[in-house]
Amino acid sequence: MKVIDKEGNPVQAAMVKLDPAHRGVSYVSPTCKTDATGTCTRYKLPFGSYLVEAMKPSDGYPDLSFEFYSHETKRIQVALSRVKPQASVVFRLGAPMAKLKLSIIDDGTGALVDNPTITLRAGNNPHDWVSIGKTPDSIVLVPPDKDVKLEITADGYQPWQLKEHPELSPGGVVQLHSQEKQEMTVRLKHQRLD
Repeated sequence: MKVIDKEGNPVQAAMVKLDPAHRGVSYVSPTCKTDATGTCTRYKLPFGSYLVEAMKPSDGYPDLSFEFYSHETKRIQVALSRVKPQASVVFRLGAPMAKLKLSIIDDGTGALVDNPTITLRAGNNPHDWVSIGKTPDSIVLVPPDKDVKLEITADGYQPWQLKEHPELSPGGVVQLHSQEKQEMTVRLKHQRLD
């Protein structure tokens, strides 16, 4: 397997994952990590169909098994059998995602909030979303050049939505370009006990 970027350059240290088409809930997908030439090999796989993908979140290439991230770059299906026991795959990554660094703090104390859940929704389709449990000072990957709605929840706090905070982003959406980085401080208010 070889992983290249949009320009055809090899991508070192990308994680290649092979998701079997039919697997159990507790199944761990086989993986390998690319070398300096963007290449890795996985031996002794059971025969069957696999969806191959590559990711390197640190460089803006997300896990494509989340449909929210897979609109531009698709996983590649390969089949291994007795007749064809091996396959060679070249996986071309799309444009890198943008990065949004979120500092999620308590509105009263300014302390970082534990275990927030960050939800990103496509601006044009509320059913196209991904929810990510992160640390309070997380970096999340945002599809480039798309309107993305942002929601944050945490135990003991009121749900937070970007559309209610035009001071942070006019229009209530995040729209960033490929490889762009933005920082945002989100202040969560405690839930009211009525």
